[in-house]
Amino acid sequence: MRLAKAVVCQLLAFGLTRLVAGHLFAILPHPVVPFVAQGVIAACLARLWGQERWWQGLHLLLPISAWLLLTLSIPPWLYLLGFLALVLVFWGTAWGDVPLFLSSNAVIEALVPIIEQERPARLAELGAGIGSVVIPLARRFPDLKIHAIEKAPLPWLVLRWRCRSFDNVEVLRQDFWQHSLKPYSVVYAFLSPLVMVRLGEQAARDMRCGGLLLSAAFDIPGWTPETRLALMGGAQKDLFCYRLPSAANGGT
Repeated sequence: MRLAKAVVCQLLAFGLTRLVAGHLFAILPHPVVPFVAQGVIAACLARLWGQERWWQGLHLLLPISAWLLLTLSIPPWLYLLGFLALVLVFWGTAWGDVPLFLSSNAVIEALVPIIEQERPARLAELGAGIGSVVIPLARRFPDLKIHAIEKAPLPWLVLRWRCRSFDNVEVLRQDFWQHSLKPYSVVYAFLSPLVMVRLGEQAARDMRCGGLLLSAAFDIPGWTPETRLALMGGAQKDLFCYRLPSAANGGT
């Protein structure tokens, strides 16, 4: 669905740019101008259509990149290599999966006392990326069994390499939507506001009574957090702590 929206945005932007190309050349007679205009129009359309900011950035850069490919003496294989790298990093994102977000050090500082208090036997991170949370926690809690779940091939490879010396970390290349949360008393995720309802449904279905779901930056609509911790620094502003099953029932 997201990919279809992106294609439509670019096609509409291309058509609108063709309509105003003559006026643009009269004002700024440079061959890059139509490409910039198409990128700006596509980004604006994506914003109006509710696509995320990173999609808007892609819309802006895509036509300009095409112009660079056409005008500069850059080997085409470099663009192919860059495209393949993006596919490996953002695997499945265009079809609705969650993009790669990295948790900040402020999240680690907030998680440590929670884990010390909860003393979970197993912890899962959904969408573990390259290990920005998993590795510090594995060092701090060597007796804690951590399952790092990541689907995108390149982050998974980096994560697996970085975790090779930790006996308490198991790196799983899986779709976490298909992974049961029943074995875990604590689950951490830094995902996207678009999938929080689905995450809540999965946690309510799988997690045992008394389990703790920790979400960085994004809350679950209709859920009441047991605690909401303000995070100092980084892109994430809050850590939402949901106790099952009361959180899903409005805190009762």
